[in-house]
Amino acid sequence: MVKVLRSTLLLTVFVLLLTSTNRISKKSFYTQEQWQSVSNEIDLLEKAIQNQDLPEAQMRFTDLRLAYKRIEWVLTYKQSELVQKQLNGAPLPKLEPNAPEIRVLQPKGLQVLEEQLGEENWSQAKKLLKQFNHSWGELSEAYKVWNFTDRMVLEATRDEVLRVGFLHVTGFENPVFTNGILEAKTVMDGILSITESYASESANTELVDTYKAIANSNNQYFETLDFDAFNRIDFIKNVIQPAYALLNELHVEMNIEWRSEVVSFPFAVEENASKIFSSDFLNRYYFMGLTAKEDNAALQELGKTLFFDPILSKDLNLSCASCHKPELGFSDGYPKSLSGNQKDTLQRNAPGLINSVFAEKYFYDLRAQPLETQFEHVIFNQDEFNTSYLSIAERLNSSKDYLKKFEAAFPNREEPLPNKFTITSAIASYVASLQSFNSPVDQYINGIAALGDVEKQGFNLFMGKATCGTCHFAPTFSGLVPPLYQESESEILGVPATADNKALDQDLGRSASVIKQGSEIYNHSFKTTTVRNVELTAPYMHNGVYKTLEEVVDFYNNGGGEGHGYAVPYQTLPPDSLGLDSLEKHALISFMKALTDTTSLTSKAKQLPKFKDKSLNQRKVGGILAD
Repeated sequence: MVKVLRSTLLLTVFVLLLTSTNRISKKSFYTQEQWQSVSNEIDLLEKAIQNQDLPEAQMRFTDLRLAYKRIEWVLTYKQSELVQKQLNGAPLPKLEPNAPEIRVLQPKGLQVLEEQLGEENWSQAKKLLKQFNHSWGELSEAYKVWNFTDRMVLEATRDEVLRVGFLHVTGFENPVFTNGILEAKTVMDGILSITESYASESANTELVDTYKAIANSNNQYFETLDFDAFNRIDFIKNVIQPAYALLNELHVEMNIEWRSEVVSFPFAVEENASKIFSSDFLNRYYFMGLTAKEDNAALQELGKTLFFDPILSKDLNLSCASCHKPELGFSDGYPKSLSGNQKDTLQRNAPGLINSVFAEKYFYDLRAQPLETQFEHVIFNQDEFNTSYLSIAERLNSSKDYLKKFEAAFPNREEPLPNKFTITSAIASYVASLQSFNSPVDQYINGIAALGDVEKQGFNLFMGKATCGTCHFAPTFSGLVPPLYQESESEILGVPATADNKALDQDLGRSASVIKQGSEIYNHSFKTTTVRNVELTAPYMHNGVYKTLEEVVDFYNNGGGEGHGYAVPYQTLPPDSLGLDSLEKHALISFMKALTDTTSLTSKAKQLPKFKDKSLNQRKVGGILAD
């Protein structure tokens, strides 16, 4: 599905006629004083920069960010694009979208300003603050005419809850001055104030009691603001997830309309989900061409059969399962995948497919979008299936068994014959069904089972000191960015060619594979894949350079490619050591192993459909590389 630009989406929502359940909120959650506070802090920081006083500048910058954070939920809901481009976007260069030629946009905003202050680059800091002040001045006039319905308030605050749990407490936005816990407290205080306002209107005393319990827990966790000591896993379990669920319950209790009642296109986050660490949290159909109405059990079963059937390849040797083996988390176990001739290798290995649907783009180099389009990269590749949709369809049309399966999968289609659409829809339906949100970590956060102290420590390291959670975002633990979960990130790590870490791998990744992204800012940039089920998907990295998780953790702990001494100009991983000791590394790995869950996912097709041409009936389930 071609996604509508977020700005267009929001405009559509805002101009809708208001109904009785979508009333303008009578509550004033943001004030002139809050907006003016940001302006005042800008002035004070400007003086500190002018005086080149680092301690004063750091203090004033912290106060500026806190003032900004108090109304962040308003800004990101109303002006998300401006926030990303001008106010508080990630400090990484990006390419201008839809430009006729490659044009690099340099980052702006508070995160970039923090880096420049940390380096005492006063001239650049002054320039960035001036740009921020200009954008803020425009917003200071615009906000006066903004209206918020109760639905918008609850949607915006739910987004902000996710931002606190999966961005703020990880230090994602302020790695230099490490004030993420202080900022999280500031934002949660505001969110709980809004929550209390709605809960107090409710006649449901249980909801009021729930709010009080969440608020009390929130205060207890923020008794310490120490970044390394903060108990992230229990904070998420006892504050973030309950607060998210409570806002959902208030939405229902107060009979406020849902977004889906006024717009027809899907969103990545299911609007009425209560559990974040659950298969119900994200909407698979947002990432697919297939819609929920078109999907069904028969289609998924057809897709599973096709996935394990080498009928898709020219020589009847390879199936999807040849490189995506269920017992290996649907990866292949090779440093680089074997080609169709079983002698040579492909450029990279096959990443696991569990939860792979939850991505903006696919493959290590992000060259395919949406999910269905990735299949043609395999089908047409002469080193893989080396065939075409037309050839595959002709084969499938000659099997009565397959025709029956297609008819069952597409009951409302006049001609449910095998073709590009029906084939790709079926395989996409099966791949999208491979979801894993019932690991020991998920069960602990959802209050179902206990989790060991070492695994808890590992979670807190992953989301804190080890900085893993600033790229592998919860709950998918991939590069799918919260709180909207619409964008997939790639990272430049400086992955070596060999395990002795002596030379940079020469695969350029994203810059060499994606049309109109052939810029040096994406040299050696690869998709941030999920850490879920990572215990099963060795060897690691796109080139399989590391055989064990211990080797991977050591690579990160030592600062990636730059930390090992070779030049990686746009490396997104900090080159400094993380300072993890042996016990911390063990805990980190124990946590990652506790994300393993392949429940009900590893069964294979039991048998393959028959063909009239008996020469086609000798093929093996999964292909010749399946074992």
